[in-house]
Amino acid sequence: MHHSFKGILGSCFVMTGTTILLGQIIAGVQNLQTLAYYAAGCPGALIGGTMGLFISRYLSQQTYNRITLLLVIVSGASISLSCFNI
Repeated sequence: MHHSFKGILGSCFVMTGTTILLGQIIAGVQNLQTLAYYAAGCPGALIGGTMGLFISRYLSQQTYNRITLLLVIVSGASISLSCFNI
């Protein structure tokens, strides 16, 4: 169960990211500055993802689920608040 959940979650992030990127390209939002931001953020994202996979091996399913739910809630709240410029 643990591995299938990680796979589904990863797939959702890839699909979401691809959809956002395509929307931004169509809207003309992407430029060299956003490409530079992307390039700067990639190493951190890769390191964080690798660390997350490594650490998750040592967590129980219940603890992993709680941490994942907390991160999804915090991310969603952050996005919601940014829509209101708070």
